[in-house]
Amino acid sequence: MRSGHHQYGAVALVVLLAWASLACQGPSRGETAGGAAPNAAQAAAAATTAPAPIRVRISQPVAGLGYTSIYVARHNGYFADEGIDLEHLILTTGGGPDTQALIAGDVDFGATATTILISAYQEGTPLLGVVSLLNRMNMHVAMRKDVAQDKGIGPDTPLSAKLAALKGLTIGVTRLGSLTDQVARYYVRRAGLAGDDVTVLAVGTGTSMMAALDNRRVDAVVDSTAALGEAVDRGMAVIVVSAASGEDPDLSDYLQQLIAVRPHYAREHPETVRKVVRAIVRANRWVNEHSVAEIADLLLEYLDQRPSEFLVQSVGLAVPPDGRMTQRGVETNYAMLELTGALKERPPWDALVTNEFLSH
Repeated sequence: MRSGHHQYGAVALVVLLAWASLACQGPSRGETAGGAAPNAAQAAAAATTAPAPIRVRISQPVAGLGYTSIYVARHNGYFADEGIDLEHLILTTGGGPDTQALIAGDVDFGATATTILISAYQEGTPLLGVVSLLNRMNMHVAMRKDVAQDKGIGPDTPLSAKLAALKGLTIGVTRLGSLTDQVARYYVRRAGLAGDDVTVLAVGTGTSMMAALDNRRVDAVVDSTAALGEAVDRGMAVIVVSAASGEDPDLSDYLQQLIAVRPHYAREHPETVRKVVRAIVRANRWVNEHSVAEIADLLLEYLDQRPSEFLVQSVGLAVPPDGRMTQRGVETNYAMLELTGALKERPPWDALVTNEFLSH
């Protein structure tokens, strides 16, 4: 019995020494500092990685102030906050190629004009607007300064007289069929002029348009780019009509610019659409909450030059903080196109735009 007692005591001593050795080594791999292994939820959380960013391509027709909210969302990281890896394409020939890229599926989203959506609907290739960039007309009619002086146009000239003064002029637009072209023809009709009373000439965007004005290829232009602001600032051009300021009450509620998608893309990728819309709405609010100088400073990163404060102020008046689109805003587009003979029939307004992706 005594020898058995010694055997058990030796075993106990070995176990005790082994336990002390392990205790000195600290927790083993897979254990917490308290000695307990992590539970299943902790292990799953540790194994989970952040989702990959969603690749999104968005296009716009020109580098203009009408797309200020896209620039703001990029600069402030709003797309990245939504998990969007954005490729931003600017197809600088005016409305047309960008729309074809969207219809063909070469891009996922397009920043475009409501009039372009109407034309696409009429041609059997409908697009869907999902958030507003501008809820007022933000295209400006400008004349070369000497032309305005010859026509007797000044700051106090009534709108009707300004429009009548377009008779006999050549008006520069980005391209035929673009929004600038549609606005030019709208004002010609508003003046009661016939098509042959005015010449509309496609001269490209921005600096090329201002060069055409300076070189007397055209007498007036329809534009909203920073190049127009520079031409006004150096005294080469004068703004004749600025609807964003409220000068033209017929265009006070006018859905000019929006973000559009293909309808089936919206059905197949609703969460991606919501992410892009949230980023744009945040940018819209930022524009409404910041000064003209702050907005101009930000835009300098994306435009050829710092835009004039007049143009930036016009944009600020037109950007809706909530991104919502209204029936009246769409129907004002119908009225404009009907006046120029470009509308076959009025589509249902909610076949063109939807607010369903906006936060409620």
